[in-house]
Amino acid sequence: MKPPSPSPPPAVPPAPRQGTPRRDTVTAPATQRALRAASASAARPGDGPDVAAVMRGQLRSGLRAALGGAGVLIVLPALFTLVGQLNAAHFSGMRPGWLVVGALLPPLLVLVMTVHIRFLERLDAEAERKGPTRR
Repeated sequence: MKPPSPSPPPAVPPAPRQGTPRRDTVTAPATQRALRAASASAARPGDGPDVAAVMRGQLRSGLRAALGGAGVLIVLPALFTLVGQLNAAHFSGMRPGWLVVGALLPPLLVLVMTVHIRFLERLDAEAERKGPTRR
């Protein structure tokens, strides 16, 4: 067996061809001024609305909407179970419970979502109007 041959020396990068432009980074004082101005006008922690207060309001609103929707979803079946006469009737071959679930519940949920989103938009607009809060 032959001993392994030593690895070849690392390749030297080829010299740039004639006529190929060299790439340079150009920085001008005007560019540096623009960068400083942009970083100075960037948002700082105390410049915007009180984020914690906005998030608390959003959480409160979300919990109210979820509890309201869950309340409706819990009360309707309980109502039809407890009051047997309501579920004994038939309309077009369907029980009223299924009519309520299929026809009345989706628009009610859309209404709850619409009211919730409008409240959140109003909450954000009020926070923006109040402006920055300093602590």
